[in-house]
Amino acid sequence: MRKSVKKVLRFAADESGAVTVDWVALTAAVVVIGIGLTYAVFGNQTSGIGGLVTNLTNELSQAATNIDGAVATSLPDPAGGNGNGGGSGG
Repeated sequence: MRKSVKKVLRFAADESGAVTVDWVALTAAVVVIGIGLTYAVFGNQTSGIGGLVTNLTNELSQAATNIDGAVATSLPDPAGGNGNGGGSGG
């Protein structure tokens, strides 16, 4: 009986298994963080990079439409308005 108690006490004092438990917990944390980052980057169409690309595409399309409407024919001719390049030379 005394040998059994000594073995149990020696087992309880041994810390070599604690390192394994630490590594398992650390690895699990890294995996969970990796899964979270993957979802944040490659999430569905309304979140992550997909949502960002969609929003940027919509904004650039709207900006192009606004620029088209503003620039189409409303700018004055910087050369004087006669359309031949201006100037007084002959």
